[in-house]
Amino acid sequence: MSGTEDADNLLFQAFKQRRGEILGKEKKKRVKAEKKHASYDKSCEPGQAFHAIDGSSYASLSDFANALEHMSDDTFYYHVTDSKNDFHNWIKDVFQEPKLAEKLLHARTKEKHEVVMLRYLHKSA
Repeated sequence: MSGTEDADNLLFQAFKQRRGEILGKEKKKRVKAEKKHASYDKSCEPGQAFHAIDGSSYASLSDFANALEHMSDDTFYYHVTDSKNDFHNWIKDVFQEPKLAEKLLHARTKEKHEVVMLRYLHKSA
């Protein structure tokens, strides 16, 4: 090899090494972000899924948050009344998330439930 080829080879090897370091750091960041997001999107055991009056069921917090967007008012207000909030009870009892459950207890409308859930799921995204 000539001196130029040696220099080019060294530069190429240094570039590959640096590229690997950068990609490794990016992968670590991505994995950390995925783990963080996954910790907020909890799933429950099949026997603990929420079964709505309309026949739909939700097994994770993201399932529930997504369902709120399409849930009929009749279904929502069957589960949320002045004297009960089934969603609050489910999240408190099944997911052991008392702070989130408490926020839902005070969110009396479907839209407010959506906001609470989306904030919770995306608070660190």
